[in-house]
Amino acid sequence: GAIVTAGNIHFNDNRQALFGNSGNLSIVNDGTNSTVTNSAGNFLINNTSATGDSILRLGDAAAATSIVFQDSALAELWKMDSDGGVLHSIGNYNLADNVPLQVGTGQDLVVQHDGADSSIVNSTGELAIQQSASGSDLVIENTSTTAGDDVIFKLAGSTNASKFSFVGDSAGTPTSVLEIVPLSEDATAFGTGTMR
Repeated sequence: GAIVTAGNIHFNDNRQALFGNSGNLSIVNDGTNSTVTNSAGNFLINNTSATGDSILRLGDAAAATSIVFQDSALAELWKMDSDGGVLHSIGNYNLADNVPLQVGTGQDLVVQHDGADSSIVNSTGELAIQQSASGSDLVIENTSTTAGDDVIFKLAGSTNASKFSFVGDSAGTPTSVLEIVPLSEDATAFGTGTMR
């Protein structure tokens, strides 16, 4: 049968509300923290409203509360502060092919892999790659050894025409040769030289 009440059901500290024949779901407050524990099967929060959101609401203080995921040993796996800052402690963010990582309010920076090629696309302002570690180099490395990869590094214009390329041999081995192309998109290379 059902228990129907017009008032509250009050449980003192450390007194559990148990659900299920074996009490597999419990709700308890110990005077400091509140805990909902499921000990059998999956723990589901099921929102069946077609137009309603599922909301996990933090406290009022700007930086006083966080959403934290822990493993069974209470090690922190993932954390989001109430100000929106995210600290990801363990594991990778894996995005499937053709699923972009979009950065910025207007998604102005997009990183994506389409199953064949990878791209970093910036659509607003300058795209800066900065090496600020003293005594360290900025390294762009192509480790491909596939035969026919004769262009190891290329800077191109808006039509993908080469403006600057570092060329290797037919096996992909660097030959330290620069090919420089004029500003005109349809012009041919006007010179080559040795990389120094």
